Amino acid sequence: MNHASYLLMNTRLEIAMPGIEKEKFEELTNSIYRNVLLIENQVSRFKPKSQISALNRGGNSSISSLNAHLAFMLMESQRFYEASQGFFNILMPRTTGLPPANFFFDEDEDEISFDHQNYFLDLGGIAKGYSIDRIVSFLVDQKIQNALINFGNSSIFAMGQNPQGTEWKIAIESSTDNFFDVKNQALTTSSTFQMQDSKKKHHLVNKDGIVNTSNRSVSLLTKTAIEGEFLAKLLLLIPSSELESWLIKFNIKKYIFF
Repeated sequence: MNHASYLLMNTRLEIAMPGIEKEKFEELTNSIYRNVLLIENQVSRFKPKSQISALNRGGNSSISSLNAHLAFMLMESQRFYEASQGFFNILMPRTTGLPPANFFFDEDEDEISFDHQNYFLDLGGIAKGYSIDRIVSFLVDQKIQNALINFGNSSIFAMGQNPQGTEWKIAIESSTDNFFDVKNQALTTSSTFQMQDSKKKHHLVNKDGIVNTSNRSVSLLTKTAIEGEFLAKLLLLIPSSELESWLIKFNIKKYIFF
């Protein structure tokens, strides 16, 4: 089975495709690499020349002047913010103690604005998922039926079948007993912490501005990867007493906490 690996968005993008000639595979994956790099260069706040960095410096812009990738992700982020009642928020405070805020995104007025002095936009929570969805769309256009796309082990999409002709069986990292059988779906894993220098750094902040200091992870299946990234983070941010109602609201049927 053909396999390619690229360093993008500070992690590994891995692509595997069974039953395809090596030359065709390399052509497809080289195109994927260029396209995802383009997305990263426009939506990463760590790239000084990216459009989102320019927004974070200036705080407002016309929507029509934005790169199509950035505009779509901001629009989806606004939708996720509203659907989650503010639990999911890409506008981050520059210092601790600031109250939660949101950005203003109005397509009719062709305007996006926010308080850039005190807050900044961060699309890191959905950028990998969005990129995977673009990869899947590209491969479908290229008549590819079977592929496994893994972005940093946290956002995965399984297309069609594995080399044995069955659903892709995917184990959850850090969980020895949990497997998902996946076909034409996204498998997303999110945690309340990240490992840095062998230490846990908690990075999820709820809508009241409080860091979630629990040590929890969740994996779930969704139709699209960007939706999976949103919903996985949402399930870690909501009060546990409200879990059942949110599962029903978003029709989440296959998930595991660990």
